[in-house]
Amino acid sequence: MPRFQNLSIRWKVITVVMLVAAVVLGISVVLVSVMDIVAMRAALVERIGALSRVASINVAAPLAFKDADAAEEVLAALGSEEDVISIQLRTADKTLFADYESPRPQHRDWVKDILEDERAEWETLLSREFSGRSSILNFRDGYLDLDLAVLVNDRKLGYLDIQYDTTELGQRILYQVLLALLIFLAGTVVAFLLAARLHRLISQPIRDIAEVMERTAAQQDFSVRLNAGQRDELGTLMRAFNTMLEQIELRDVELREARDAAEAGSKAKSQFLASMSHEIRTPMNGILGMAELLQGTSLDARQRHFTQTIQFSADALLAIINDILDFSKIEAGRLELEQLDFDLCAVVERTMDLLAESARTKGLGFQVQIPAGFPSLVRGDAGRLQQVLTNLLSNAVKFTERGSVQLRLSCLAETATRMHTRIEVADTGIGLAPEDCELIFERFNQADSSTSRRYGGTGLGLSISRQLVELMGGVIEVESLLGQGSVFRFEIWLDKQREPLLEPDLYLRGFRALAITADDQAREDLRRSLKAWGGEVVCEHDLRDALVVALTRGSAGDPFDLIILDQAQLPAREGPAGRVLVELIAQSAAALALSPRGREQGIDLAWGRLRVLTTPIGSHELSRCLGAMITDLRRRVAGADRADTDPQLGQPASLGLDVLVAEDNAVNQEVIESMLRALGCRAMLCSDGAALLDALAAQTPDLILMDCQMPAMDGYEATRRVRSQERREGGHVPIIALTAHAMLGDRDRVLAAGMDDYLSKPFKLLELAQVLRRWSPRDRHAQGSHAADVPPAAGQETRT
Repeated sequence: MPRFQNLSIRWKVITVVMLVAAVVLGISVVLVSVMDIVAMRAALVERIGALSRVASINVAAPLAFKDADAAEEVLAALGSEEDVISIQLRTADKTLFADYESPRPQHRDWVKDILEDERAEWETLLSREFSGRSSILNFRDGYLDLDLAVLVNDRKLGYLDIQYDTTELGQRILYQVLLALLIFLAGTVVAFLLAARLHRLISQPIRDIAEVMERTAAQQDFSVRLNAGQRDELGTLMRAFNTMLEQIELRDVELREARDAAEAGSKAKSQFLASMSHEIRTPMNGILGMAELLQGTSLDARQRHFTQTIQFSADALLAIINDILDFSKIEAGRLELEQLDFDLCAVVERTMDLLAESARTKGLGFQVQIPAGFPSLVRGDAGRLQQVLTNLLSNAVKFTERGSVQLRLSCLAETATRMHTRIEVADTGIGLAPEDCELIFERFNQADSSTSRRYGGTGLGLSISRQLVELMGGVIEVESLLGQGSVFRFEIWLDKQREPLLEPDLYLRGFRALAITADDQAREDLRRSLKAWGGEVVCEHDLRDALVVALTRGSAGDPFDLIILDQAQLPAREGPAGRVLVELIAQSAAALALSPRGREQGIDLAWGRLRVLTTPIGSHELSRCLGAMITDLRRRVAGADRADTDPQLGQPASLGLDVLVAEDNAVNQEVIESMLRALGCRAMLCSDGAALLDALAAQTPDLILMDCQMPAMDGYEATRRVRSQERREGGHVPIIALTAHAMLGDRDRVLAAGMDDYLSKPFKLLELAQVLRRWSPRDRHAQGSHAADVPPAAGQETRT
């Protein structure tokens, strides 16, 4: 039934007509055929009955006088009938008296079987069936069996049993059935042809209506009309549909006029807002510039307060104007996003830095959480993303009186070319009622009027933020409870840059750090970041306890590489703790002081190599600062080891080697070049194997550092070509593989390619110095070592 409902009107009409025709024809044909078959059987029975009655009269005398020969002559005369198969004449006691068997070929095979069947029946059934009856008629398989009693004056003299061939009757019935089927099929075909031709009277008007409806929906053309000439229900439907189209067309015209008027008004409003914004921004820039210049002159405290108030108010007004301009652009659909390379972590940390002073003034905690290894080099509109972050963070600071504001960055998923990023801003502020969580994203709306009066604002910031996030293909939402703070989060997909970010632990893996801060959250953030970069981290909340730990580790020959402490933890330089800290900084450790913005000038410059970073500080900026400090520290320690404590090396600090570097990553090129320069080596840089071969043709270096994976020609192929050329021309330049996958089997692969050693990325400065000395021409001549007999330097520490 569901399949029938899905048929078109045409096929529904044809199917219904066919079903009705088939039922009527079927019933008619069956009735006529049955009546004909019954009539043919009745005629046959009547014919045989007349024959048997004549035969019973003729055999009565021979049977009465026991004249078997005369009886057989009578039976033979009856057998002249073509379809008679056999005849048996029996006495009253059912004894066979005379019989006849048809000599015709078509009956010859039947006679024996028929006689056997008849003999068995007479011995069993017929003796009972004949009680009170004069004849018995049975249609059997291919013949008709007639059993008739021979009566004279109601006295039963015997029985006459005739078997009559019904093959002709069967053929006539078969012909009748075939004729009936032929009539049925012919009638069905005629019905189908008529239905297929006449269905248009019903289906065509309906199809016309459907086509007009589809065309109207697809083209939004309400001017078409149906030809409603019929006076039946279909004509009524067409006229009603035409009336509906007229009403829709009229309404559509009115809507177009209203839309054009609204677009004209919106365009005029947008042009007015843009013009006014430009006119206002021009003098505002003059006010801001002059206020900033004025603050640089000699002012007393009261005058400085006035100029700072002017600048603060002008900044606030300019921010409002920018919001209005952005909103008008978004409404007009003219805001387009840029697609440029930028560092997401740097954008986040820069935004935090801009609002850090506002949070510090209110005494709020202000932290950013960025997981280690976060893929921060992406493509997109950094300015608009920073605008969203600024709106969310400024609102969080504005509506939070005590507690903290946190920005959390996470990567939900990533592919080779894209990353799914979630950014959350959590605060412990006034919060929102559940019914207000969606309302605040509407334009010109805040939680309530009292909020607007108390905290200020236009109510455009969050509306603009949501529309910007949606333009980036993301979604923004808020979770909040009244009085319990809020969490704003948005998720966007960003394309990755082609150049991968240098992993922070390239510099920092294996260092030892001591973190000293009384802030539990800051201490936990430092511990998590430093540990994620592969370092050993000890966290203390008290300076004196931390110095005891540092001195103990130093006495045991396991000093800290870094000491990180709050500015508030810095002791008096002349005191015992200060003297210990100065000694640690001067001897073997670098130190980093974390200072709130605006207070960094108060740190005594006499602390030596003590570096200062303003807080809040992001993990991205922290990794860069620590990387520079660790590199400087390792360079100083390596120089001291070479001069005083490492008799195996026994070489001066400057190696004086010419090193050819094949490395396609620009960041890694800069890192390797800086390390080589620190070791007194001269570096020549190539971006792929082909460039290296060209450089070798012009100059022969002391040693080659070969990256294994490079475009155009990788390190393996370049090494094979170098060795092939050396076999022809002589000579041997040591080639050190630089691989990021120093795993089991890599040593065999690089040696099979013809390289002499390998160095696992990320490697330390000391590891690079060791491998350079191992393969420097002077050391190799002094030691008489062969390249294949020296174990790889990177084997000391395998990384993936």
